[in-house]
Amino acid sequence: MLGTLLKYILELILIFWLLRALLRLAAPFIFRSVAQKMTSQAENFYRQQQQQQRQYYSQRQPEGEMHVDSAPQQNTKRKANLDNAGEFIDYEEVK
Repeated sequence: MLGTLLKYILELILIFWLLRALLRLAAPFIFRSVAQKMTSQAENFYRQQQQQQRQYYSQRQPEGEMHVDSAPQQNTKRKANLDNAGEFIDYEEVK
């Protein structure tokens, strides 16, 4: 029983040691590929932002020009409400 437990522990130590060695060899390649992916995503984002800015500025009207689609409607209900509001009294504050 003690022999099987010792054998099991030694196998676990050996497996972890091998994984550690493999990870040290593979880590630079993994990090390089992740960095390249992030760089390409950042470049794509930058291109999209530039394209959106170009579209925005090309659609914008030249400075100093104004275009009115329609005039605002006159609100006649507000005047009627003020006429029916009652009597307004001036007052002075007494100290």
